[in-house]
Amino acid sequence: MTLSTTAARVSYAGNGATTSFAFVFKIWAMSDLKVFLRDTTSLVDTLQVLTTDYTVSGTLPGTGNVVFNAAPATGKTVVVLRDAATTQDLDLIANGAFAADNVETALDKIAGYVQALEEQTGRALLLPVGTSLANLALPEPRAAIANNLLAVNATGDGVTAVATSTLNAGQVVSAFVQTLLDDIDVATARQTLGLRALRQTGITYDPASLATNTETESANITVTGAALGDSVMVFPPYDTQGIVIQGRVTAANTVRIRCRNGTAGTIDLANSAAWEVWVWKGGQS
Repeated sequence: MTLSTTAARVSYAGNGATTSFAFVFKIWAMSDLKVFLRDTTSLVDTLQVLTTDYTVSGTLPGTGNVVFNAAPATGKTVVVLRDAATTQDLDLIANGAFAADNVETALDKIAGYVQALEEQTGRALLLPVGTSLANLALPEPRAAIANNLLAVNATGDGVTAVATSTLNAGQVVSAFVQTLLDDIDVATARQTLGLRALRQTGITYDPASLATNTETESANITVTGAALGDSVMVFPPYDTQGIVIQGRVTAANTVRIRCRNGTAGTIDLANSAAWEVWVWKGGQS
């Protein structure tokens, strides 16, 4: 039996219903397969276990189907590839009988190994065909170079691990920009840049029904970066019918909306998820 395809891998999208997935390449034992489930969101590949997660149907040696015990869900990709043990079990006896089938099987297995290697190198980074570089080595991961980046080395003929601080050290920036680079969050960066306003949209608020000369206040609204001493502007999503709307910072990162009815009648404003507040930072020009 020859190998009629160069494929050594197939993949399918899970749909929560299908359990059987065909592989079109020849194997000699069920253990010649590796089966993975890839999460299409996280891109994490999880190796599946024969019998525990799936079985293999078909007549071996040959092609067949990977049959999952539970259907892979939507958002999962089934990846099936050949990963046979690289052994050679044909023992030719001097002056013995020539068994063509045994020799053909051995040749098929060798071709299968080559196809598996081609599949692996097809997923690898390769230098262009015209390069004169060869035998490049990657730095070995270890604690001393944790969180470093891979970069072309100083002589331009290899790769090395480089700390991000080293890369930044080569850039000429002003003292002001240096203070911006070490800001730990958006609020701090906005303050460094002198941006006065912090904006919070999509606030849901349903003011209580207000009789004349009464007032109400919202629950706490988180506005990261707000601080005592800042001023607050409130933007209602509709006509407030004469109700006076104010905002105030009650604590760090916390704002409240206050409504006061100074009209002669009761007013009940509608619930809405479109309230908006702006916090203007104090102490800035």
